[in-house]
Amino acid sequence: MSWKQYERYITEHFRVLYPGATIHHDQKKLGIFSKQNRQIDLLITSEIAGFKTEIVIDCKYFSERVDVKEVDSFIGFLADVRASKGVLITNIGYSEAALNRAKHDGRDIEVRILDFEDLKSFNGFAGAIVHRGPCGVILPCPTNWVLHPQPALPTFLCIFSRPGRTWQQALHDREYMYVDFSIKTIFPTIQGLLSFQESETKKGHQNAAFEYDFSPKTPYATKFGRQVILRRIKYQNQPIPEWTAFVEFEDFFCFTVLSTPEKSYLRDAKKHGFVCRTMIPLLVIDSRKRIDDPPN
Repeated sequence: MSWKQYERYITEHFRVLYPGATIHHDQKKLGIFSKQNRQIDLLITSEIAGFKTEIVIDCKYFSERVDVKEVDSFIGFLADVRASKGVLITNIGYSEAALNRAKHDGRDIEVRILDFEDLKSFNGFAGAIVHRGPCGVILPCPTNWVLHPQPALPTFLCIFSRPGRTWQQALHDREYMYVDFSIKTIFPTIQGLLSFQESETKKGHQNAAFEYDFSPKTPYATKFGRQVILRRIKYQNQPIPEWTAFVEFEDFFCFTVLSTPEKSYLRDAKKHGFVCRTMIPLLVIDSRKRIDDPPN
């Protein structure tokens, strides 16, 4: 297979994977830092709820494995062309250091590195539109985690966990993340919501200890400039604490709950923060009702 056939095959794969997107091969885009036109092998552009998303595909046709230097360069390239997601595809393979670098970038850039042979099994970047009533968000799935939609529990709209587990196993091991909402017509202020949740929690866990971080410089702060309030709950009879991040939007509060052992928190906090920083708010309207219908 020549490099032209290699890129053509990859292009056709992503056309099938993203049928509603605009896909350009061999595209040029001005770098926001370099101020130069940057060549992009494959640029995928789509729009969700009015927000533009761009995915950059870099097709490496090398005689040696991709190493950490190539991944470093690719991450810098994504930042320069202002793309939040990128896939680096290699025909030879990649080093363990390269894979680790792709998995653990600390910025709001999601990177995947794939062998060409694994392309058929790549299903894109997972995510979901999650809502409770009129409150909703477009929610990304953190890198190397999985999304379990619609678990059979009313408390959970969806559950994130590390791969290789069912949502039941994740709950049993107390290593998971979930999302929920509170509308401001019920609790207009975050202080009211926090007080209510604390009093409800203490009904079943009288000795639960609560810690809060109201710092405006919290590492969870969103790219839209919204403050994120962090809460840690330590239960007396449970060894695994619970961290909750509250994000305030115009009509509602969205809170993401992370349950993970203390030893795993620094690792999983990056996933937690990524979800908080990149979620996009939605107001969900029931199209089955006419606008002029009287309220129930």
